[in-house]
Amino acid sequence: MKTLDQVEPRIPVNATNTAADASSAFVISQPGSYYLPGNVTATGKANGISIQATGVTLDLSGYKVSGASSAALSVASGAQATVRNGWLDASGSSSGIRALGTLVAEDLQINGSSGNAVYAESPASLRRCQVFQAALGVNLAGGSSLIADCVIRDITQGPAVVFRGTGSDLRDSTISNIDLTAPYTQGVDLGGSAHRVVGNRIGPVGGRGILITGTSHEIRDNHIVVVPSGPALDADSQRVLFRNNTYENPGGSGGIIGGTDGGGNAPLLSSTTNTTPTAVLTAPNTVGYAQPVNLSGIQSSDAEGDRLTYNWSITERPAAGASISGSGISVSIPSTPAAPLAPGQYRIRLTVTDSQGLTSAPADSVVQVLPQELPTAVLDRTTTAPGPNEVCVLTGARSSATAPASIASYSFTLTSRPNGSSRPLNTPVQQSTPIFNGFTPDVVGTYRWQLVVRDSNGGDSLASLLDIVVPANGIPTAVLDQSTTSPRVNQACMLSAARSSDTAPGSLASYTFTLLTRPAGSTRPLNTPVQQTGNTYSFTPDVAGSYQWRLVVRDNVGNDSAAAILNVLVTN
Repeated sequence: MKTLDQVEPRIPVNATNTAADASSAFVISQPGSYYLPGNVTATGKANGISIQATGVTLDLSGYKVSGASSAALSVASGAQATVRNGWLDASGSSSGIRALGTLVAEDLQINGSSGNAVYAESPASLRRCQVFQAALGVNLAGGSSLIADCVIRDITQGPAVVFRGTGSDLRDSTISNIDLTAPYTQGVDLGGSAHRVVGNRIGPVGGRGILITGTSHEIRDNHIVVVPSGPALDADSQRVLFRNNTYENPGGSGGIIGGTDGGGNAPLLSSTTNTTPTAVLTAPNTVGYAQPVNLSGIQSSDAEGDRLTYNWSITERPAAGASISGSGISVSIPSTPAAPLAPGQYRIRLTVTDSQGLTSAPADSVVQVLPQELPTAVLDRTTTAPGPNEVCVLTGARSSATAPASIASYSFTLTSRPNGSSRPLNTPVQQSTPIFNGFTPDVVGTYRWQLVVRDSNGGDSLASLLDIVVPANGIPTAVLDQSTTSPRVNQACMLSAARSSDTAPGSLASYTFTLLTRPAGSTRPLNTPVQQTGNTYSFTPDVAGSYQWRLVVRDNVGNDSAAAILNVLVTN
């Protein structure tokens, strides 16, 4: 059976494949399937990851992107990307996602932004995403967009969802704790036309449950809670259809202002009994060596919509030192190559407490931290038959690391050399790329090279060894021909050494032409060698008769051939 990487080769997001630019910690500029091998901290950058190509799939692999000043993730105009399975921490950022191109977001946690947690100008789809603790929620301005099976909560300035354009859907999602102190905010803000809001739980909201401008919207099968007195549904046109919605604590006219009542809309009496909240802990089953454990309580809930506080603890660990970092709805257990978590089993516990003081039953999760797996070095050469004084290219391209780690450096070392060689021994050359062009053998014999690779967790491979044999060169052969047929006096005559040869791996380096004899009366210079790198030579005879030429060829290691002799007969 083929592995995932064989079916769809994946590219790690790192400094080699997705190098930074002035504004982004990583830039994806080519189509392909990418994955994140660890957390990204984009300190000093506007963006964490910038996607600037079409046909991009990015798997965050459960890791976190944080530290950017503008957006944890940006999608450039004209780009198209699917991003899934991770955490975009926009604390200190304007946005979690800013998409000018087309976006599909799946199974993401997005929090902390000072502006919109998600802003998209082109069609966008959010599925099974969790947006929380942000100033503003999700603003999809491009139309033809989708929010499905999402949780959007604890939005401090509202609204939670904004649709503009035409034909977007909000369905089967939970929107809660939306700016409870402002009487004029709204949970959902619809503009444009032909949007559908179906099957959602919206509230509590500090103002309007759903504010609608424009026409032809459909609002049905929602449950809406507003506090203290805002209307559940507020439309500025009768061309908005409300059907089968329920609402609590509504103000205004029966909870609906404007719009067309399609039937089935009804107020519900709010319960005066406070129920115990429910804690839900989301954690990975396994985590790689030196990778942090990211934890979330976003799916925890309270039936009355009360704000929750989150109480985290580690109840079982294989060694001392592990601790929860942070507080609130999402936290982590730090782990880095410099200070890795001990491999083994960790049991995490979460309880939540509502604003009335009731605490949930504990939710527990077990996380297995995997032991370190060292990378594998494979050393090859791309030069098949190197000769003395010819560059021999080495490569570590077939080396590998165990995901989510990636190869961080390649160290090439010459460990032995033949007698007479002056190539430096035991002097490692460390670089971030797998191709090494720095070896030029200077004498014949055997050279032994080794390669050690280091992964992003700081683990070193065993050495991969490669013997490179530089064979002795044979004596070259000179062959001298006459290219000009029936040469005449005062006309150029072309000589050719093109059929001369050398034994592999040698090559011819120079050709020496010498006039040995000439006819009486000729003034052509005798015994004056002409050495050149080209294999043709032209001379102009000045009298008729026989001219005798000699050719000697030299190869790239200095071996000279036996002489080749050619008599050239010239007529008038």
